[in-house]
Amino acid sequence: MSTCSRINPNVVRVNVILNEDHYEGVSDSDIRETFRIANELLQKELHTTKAFDLQMIVRGRFGNEVPQNLMDYHLNSDGIMTPDYVVVMSKDEWSASYGGYMLEPYGASGAQAHELSMRNFCNSSPSPYHPDDVIYGAVVDWGHILGGCGYELQGIKKVRTSDVSSDGQCRNVDGLKCIQIPEVPDEWQCPNLIDDPDTGPMIRDRRIFTAESIIHELLHPFGNKGNMDHACSEDIPEYLTMLSAVQMCGNTVSNFINSKPEK
Repeated sequence: MSTCSRINPNVVRVNVILNEDHYEGVSDSDIRETFRIANELLQKELHTTKAFDLQMIVRGRFGNEVPQNLMDYHLNSDGIMTPDYVVVMSKDEWSASYGGYMLEPYGASGAQAHELSMRNFCNSSPSPYHPDDVIYGAVVDWGHILGGCGYELQGIKKVRTSDVSSDGQCRNVDGLKCIQIPEVPDEWQCPNLIDDPDTGPMIRDRRIFTAESIIHELLHPFGNKGNMDHACSEDIPEYLTMLSAVQMCGNTVSNFINSKPEK
């Protein structure tokens, strides 16, 4: 029996890297609860038996090191539990703006591919658009300000500069009076979003948004159109469009839930 055939396709092994220079007071239990929520979303929204297995949490003060480097350094370390997916919780201008983004898979280059081959590594969920034995990665902004009102991004920090919405905030409704709510008393929110059935719960409990971001970014390698995979194009069959979830077109969902090692 080959090494890959022994890999469980229903388990996505995950390592988390937490940049403590950007986030303080985030406990291991906070992170594990977020992945529990993510597993609930996988079942509820993607209708899949796949689930995340959080193998290890790596903490460090990494300053403003490039997140791609943090992932690559980690995966090149001795003695780690090799994952299928690495989530780097760190801030840069992109993650602070959008909440997260996909990293370049580890193992696509010759040296990295050789290294993973020496470990007999197999990804539990290979993508049709990448080599079978790569490790996916994403940056996720822990506690990302969602539905923020009156903020301006200055470097990696959102600074409150106004008491009304502007510049596309609040779903492009300018001039709304920013408000505060008990669940996040240190933030200013868009009044037209806090009771929205989709956005409201994620504003009140940011772990839900973080969990959805973790899934969303994992689905990106299962499409081939980058940001255009967010919404289905006209050439996507209706049966795939109906599988759309976590703001990703259903073709990526289908590719992910049906993926399994074949070697």
